[in-house]
Amino acid sequence: AFREETITPLEVALQSAENNRKELEKVLCHYQKNPADSLKYKAACFLIENMPNKYSINGKEQKIYDIDIVKADSLIKSLEHSFFLKEKSPYLKNYTFEQFCEYILPYRVADESLQYYWKWDCSRKFEKQCTNDIIQTAQNINAQIKIELSPEFYKDTLKSYSSIIKTGYGKCDDRTALVTMALRSVGIPAAFEFVPYWGSNNNGHSFVSIILPDNKIYPLQNTCLLYTSDAADDL
Repeated sequence: AFREETITPLEVALQSAENNRKELEKVLCHYQKNPADSLKYKAACFLIENMPNKYSINGKEQKIYDIDIVKADSLIKSLEHSFFLKEKSPYLKNYTFEQFCEYILPYRVADESLQYYWKWDCSRKFEKQCTNDIIQTAQNINAQIKIELSPEFYKDTLKSYSSIIKTGYGKCDDRTALVTMALRSVGIPAAFEFVPYWGSNNNGHSFVSIILPDNKIYPLQNTCLLYTSDAADDL
C-alpha cells in the first residue's frame, strides 16, 4: 500500500531556509553532541520551527525573512542567555518549559530589525529594578521606560532596539517592543499585545502583558507620554 511520508515542522523550516540551511543545522548539531543539552536542543527546534514566518521590514518596506539570514553563532548566544535566565531568575521557577519557550526564549518580539544583543543589554540596564515580586518589578520597569513620541513616526516600521535606546524617539509600538524586551531580559514572561483598530476609529493601540504561571494575563498600561529630548539618557 502507498504510504505517505510525514514531514516534520522542523524539516519544513530547514527546507525553507534553502541557502541558509547549514547555519540552522549548525545550531542543532551544537546541541545534539551532549545529552545534557537535550532541553536546549528542544528549544532550538522550537525557534527554528517557528522561524519561517518571522521577518524584519527594511527601509524599502521589503520583508527580510529570518530563515534566510539568521546565523548559528547569534542564535546559540541568544538561546544560552535565555537558559541562563531560566536557571537564575527567581520569577521563572513556576513556569513550564512551554511558557519559557513562548515568552522568554524568542530572539525577537515583533517585526523589529533583527538584533540579538538586546537580551543581555536590557538585563544590564534594568536589573536594578528587580524586586521579590514579579508584578512590582514589571511595574518598575514599565515606569522607567519613556520615549518621546511624534506623529511623524506613526507610519514608520518598528525601530531597532539600538535606535530606540540611542535616540529616545518612537511610537507606542516601539515602546511596547522595548518594554517586552526589558521584561523578558530579567526573566519575566511578557507578550507584545496589539489592537489593530478601535471600533470608533482607524487607529490602533499596543501594550504589554505579563503572563503569569497559571496563564492569567496582567496588562501594563502603555504610558508612552511625550518626554524630554534626553529620554534616552534615562534608559
